[in-house]
Amino acid sequence: MRSHDAPVDFLVVEFPEGARDFPYEVARELASLVDAEMIRVLDVVILDKDPDGTVSMLEPDELGVRDTLRRVEADLRAVLPTQDIDVIAELLPLGRSAGIVVWEQVWAAPLAQTALDAGGAVLGHGRITHGTAPLARDHDDTRRPTARTT
Repeated sequence: MRSHDAPVDFLVVEFPEGARDFPYEVARELASLVDAEMIRVLDVVILDKDPDGTVSMLEPDELGVRDTLRRVEADLRAVLPTQDIDVIAELLPLGRSAGIVVWEQVWAAPLAQTALDAGGAVLGHGRITHGTAPLARDHDDTRRPTARTT
């Protein structure tokens, strides 16, 4: 399986008012996941919206955590469409900043490849959002048909 066949996810995090930098803890955790070969970071975008509504896009090299982010930026490809960045910028409150990270779930590629090698077919990838995950855990599966043995 080609690595680009692994699922790709993104996360948008709004930072506290006045924070113009990617928090060190977030950058460190991102680097840890890359080092563990669980993910490959494809794009990092930092938006800063001034109190007057002017939006700036900051590059990882402009941030205080650039040394930590340098470990993950080798594979950066700018995959996030400009239209999506514009929508996020519009939704960002005045005086706030946000980080957008796009990553590939590289840990999933070998699993999918093994399924293919076993004659299976990967039909898709999905994501259950944090808000709906409790619904999945609390779901009454008594309606699910049970297997019959003969």
